[in-house]
Amino acid sequence: MTWGAKRQLMYLGFLGGVLALVVFLIALPHIHTAPSCFDNKQNGDEHGVDCSGSCTLVCSFEVAPVKVFWARAFPVTKNVYNAVAYIENQNADAGIASLSYEFRLYDKDNVFIVRKEGKTFIGPAGASAIFEGGIAVGNAVPEHTTFKILDENPVWSRLPKDSATPKVAVRNVALSSGTLSSLAGTAFNLSPVDSIRDLDLVAILYDANDNAVNASKTYVNILPAGGSKDISFTWPTALGGTVVRNEIIPLVNVFSQ
Repeated sequence: MTWGAKRQLMYLGFLGGVLALVVFLIALPHIHTAPSCFDNKQNGDEHGVDCSGSCTLVCSFEVAPVKVFWARAFPVTKNVYNAVAYIENQNADAGIASLSYEFRLYDKDNVFIVRKEGKTFIGPAGASAIFEGGIAVGNAVPEHTTFKILDENPVWSRLPKDSATPKVAVRNVALSSGTLSSLAGTAFNLSPVDSIRDLDLVAILYDANDNAVNASKTYVNILPAGGSKDISFTWPTALGGTVVRNEIIPLVNVFSQ
């Protein structure tokens, strides 16, 4: 083969390579779709459509539903009650930013009194409480309470690693009972670097049979990093039983910190 023929063959090979590269770049979008958590398709490392894998949302078939242990209504005054649902998130690394629910209160004859709707979040795994306060009942006396989650398909999201989850401890708790009962303690932010905002705390009082006697809620607008604040819960009427223990549940909204 002459030198001219070799050079011509080299040019043709180069042009063929360039043409192949152009064709490949044109065809690439059609043969490979980059994973996206917002394209209504299952691609990349997703376990479902736009969920799990590297996505923030968690597939519904990979989580256990919120478990409801009990729901009760407790008197504040003769005509006003607070309602509490004691729940558990059974998932170690998934929560819900917004969850719709309802309480329904009934009298001793199971006659409907009132319905109260609300929204809450479901934080890290473990026991928690959903509190709805100031429910007007008129002259009725609630004896039976139901709690229902209204969202048929709640949107579950991946939660921060345990080490990054804000944590609150409540210590130095003391109960004083009387005509006006109160529960006092101190809330500690266990994080040395992050303040906690809009902190709700629910207190539940129990009798010797571990039945809930009453409940209340208090609010702390900001709990400084590594700091503490005194908290208190009050009841303007008698508690309705002998209190042998209490449980204070901090409700830290990890989705809004």
